[in-house]
Amino acid sequence: MSDFTGGDRNGPSVEETTVFMPGCEPQTPTDTKLRSSSRSFFSCGPRHLAILSIVCGLSCVGIKALLLALKAEKENNKKLSKKLSCHSYRISALSLFLFWFGMLVCLPLLLILISYILAEVE
Repeated sequence: MSDFTGGDRNGPSVEETTVFMPGCEPQTPTDTKLRSSSRSFFSCGPRHLAILSIVCGLSCVGIKALLLALKAEKENNKKLSKKLSCHSYRISALSLFLFWFGMLVCLPLLLILISYILAEVE
């Protein structure tokens, strides 16, 4: 005699199906906990900062920072890798600073100059 769950008198039988997708490894909840607790929200590596400087800064300078960050990741020598990483951080910060300095300081000054020139022409 079986009940609606498909089991018999000794207990219900439960079938479990596991699907593995190619290229995806199963994750346990502890893996995601460890991954999220190990990195702070504001911490980012040189590659992430370089990508940010491409998007939110001067892209030509950000690309140079990204190339240095990628070279630092592939470098086997720890001392040279640290030096390239530091250089990538500096160039990324320079890219962000130059863009925002231009937007917040130079653009308003340029608008004031243009309005002054137009007023003098009339």
